[in-house]
Amino acid sequence: MIAGLTAALVGTVIADFDRLDINFERGVQEVGDFVVDRLDIPREDVDNTIDNLLDNLRNNTNTILGGVFSGASVAIELAAGAILALVVLFFALKDGRRMWEWTLRLIPERRRTDVRLVGAHAWSILGHYFRGTATVAFCDATFIGIALLIIGVPLVLPLAVLTFFASFIPIVGAVAAGIVAILVALVSEGFTSAVFVGVAVLAVQQFEGNVVAPVLVGRQVQLHPMVIILSVTTGAIVWGVLGAAIAVPIVAVATGLVEYINSRPRAPGGDAEGIEGAEAAEGEAPAGGT
Repeated sequence: MIAGLTAALVGTVIADFDRLDINFERGVQEVGDFVVDRLDIPREDVDNTIDNLLDNLRNNTNTILGGVFSGASVAIELAAGAILALVVLFFALKDGRRMWEWTLRLIPERRRTDVRLVGAHAWSILGHYFRGTATVAFCDATFIGIALLIIGVPLVLPLAVLTFFASFIPIVGAVAAGIVAILVALVSEGFTSAVFVGVAVLAVQQFEGNVVAPVLVGRQVQLHPMVIILSVTTGAIVWGVLGAAIAVPIVAVATGLVEYINSRPRAPGGDAEGIEGAEAAEGEAPAGGT
C-alpha cells in the first residue's frame, strides 16, 4: 500500500508539474487587485506594499533556501522514522502478544493482574482514538480532494494525502493543510480559485469538527478543547511535529486510566480491588473507552 501510494504521488506530481505554473508575483498581484477593487485602498499604496514584499523575498533568498534545505533534512528524518516504524509494526503484529506477556512477567505477581487489566484498558482507548481519528482524516482528505478536483487545482492527490496525515494533529494540522491547498490554488489558478478552495476547506472542517469527530472520537475520548490545544503545543515544543501528533493520545490514555482507576471498587483496606473484585462489581473487565 505504501509503495503504491508513493508511486501514485510521484506520478501525479510529474503529470501536474507543468499545470502548476507557479508564479508567486502574479498571485500577489491578483490579491492586490482584489484589495484595490473591493476595499477602496489607493493603488499606489498597494503597489508599494507588493514591491516591498517582493524586494524582501529577493533580498532574503539565502535565508529562504536555508529553510528549504532544513525542511529537506526534516523530510529525510521523517522517512527514516517511517522505515523504523514499519519494522516495529511488523514485529508488533507478529509477536505483540508474546512481547506483552513477557513484559507482564517482569511485574510482581500480586500486581500482574492489575497491570494486565490497566494495559488492556489503555490499549482500548488508543484503538478507539486512532480508528476514529483515521476515519475523520479520511473524510477530510476525500471531501477536500473532491473539492480541489472540481475547482481544477493541480496536485489533488498529494494535497489530499497531506490533508489526511495532517489531520492526525488536532486543530493545527487541518488548518496547515488547508493553507497549503489555498496557496497552491492561488499561485496556479488565481485568486478566485483560492477563495473557492478556502470556502471548501472551511466547510469540510466545520462538518468534520461538529458532526463527524464528536461521533467517532468524542464519545471515547472526552477532552476539553483547551486541553487539546495545550497538549498539541507542548508536544510540538518538546518533540516537533511527531510530538504534536502523539500528544493528544498520550493525554487521552493518561486521563482515561486515571478515571478508570478511580472508578474501580475499593477493597476494605482502601486499595483498588484486583480483577476479581472488578469483575464481580462490573460483570466483566471493561473493553471500551473512557
